[in-house]
Amino acid sequence: MADARDRPAVYDSLDGQVALVTGATRGIGAAIAAELTALGATVYAGARNTDGVTAADQRAVRLDVTEESEIAAAVDRIDAEAGRLDIVVNNAGIFPRESTLAEMDLGAFDRTMAVNLRGPAAVTKHALSLLLDRPGGRVVNVSSDLGQQATLGGSYPAYRLSKIALG
Repeated sequence: MADARDRPAVYDSLDGQVALVTGATRGIGAAIAAELTALGATVYAGARNTDGVTAADQRAVRLDVTEESEIAAAVDRIDAEAGRLDIVVNNAGIFPRESTLAEMDLGAFDRTMAVNLRGPAAVTKHALSLLLDRPGGRVVNVSSDLGQQATLGGSYPAYRLSKIALG
């Protein structure tokens, strides 16, 4: 049975904290970045194309999670500007629309794994030293209900496998 020490801290305010959100230009990533900003965090909105980051109260940072040099540059920029990183939200992902494993294009499979699985690992690797600088650093990996279903006979096999591995 869990006791109070096992429960994560819940914050009413994130004032003074710094967050990096990958895939922050639309959908879930944009909503996460907006909510973290509303709670008072300084949000670095990671995007392959920073023109897609339109929130004036967020800091757009070029970030393709498949490019290690861009990941390192993004984390270095956060360190130089903010001197800390408290939250990483690995949200960036792709969703190829192949229907079955038999029809799956292996190039699409490789790309999906690179973005949805390797990307979060690489971002976390580069952010880890800043996250560990002070107590409370955390990483949130955004997965999917499809990642809970291990049946490969269904649709979207590359996406399913990437989210199963991430979960």
